[in-house]
Amino acid sequence: MREFINFLLQFGNLEQHQIELITNKSIELELKKGGYFWEAKKASKHVGFMKYGILRVYYDNDKGDEVTHYFVEENHWLSDWDNAGHSTIPAANLQAITPCSFVAFLKKDWSELLQSVNGLNEIIQKIIIGHKIKKTGKKKSIDLRR
Repeated sequence: MREFINFLLQFGNLEQHQIELITNKSIELELKKGGYFWEAKKASKHVGFMKYGILRVYYDNDKGDEVTHYFVEENHWLSDWDNAGHSTIPAANLQAITPCSFVAFLKKDWSELLQSVNGLNEIIQKIIIGHKIKKTGKKKSIDLRR
């Protein structure tokens, strides 16, 4: 959990009582190689922070072939980018290609945290923007940390 809190604090400030709220709603989640964090066409249950491991993001094309879109490594926030606190049906699969460990949150709990922890949504938005920039390969000299 400490890794996740330190990760969040790189992008904004949280008070001790806010950290305790976040900690109290978190769960530890482990995946074995081959397990799924999300499966396409099934409602996603969690959002979370990947402490270690590697996930493969893939989808099945119209011919039924698996197409790997990209890989996700440790210290990465996992959420439906545009619906982080709501249940959605993912279009892609997130499959562990190594054993993985997460600090995770049920979507309902995460939605409550976004409403009750002042500044958390802004922190997460900075993280998501940073992930999008990295994913799309744009090299910008923007400091998103504060």
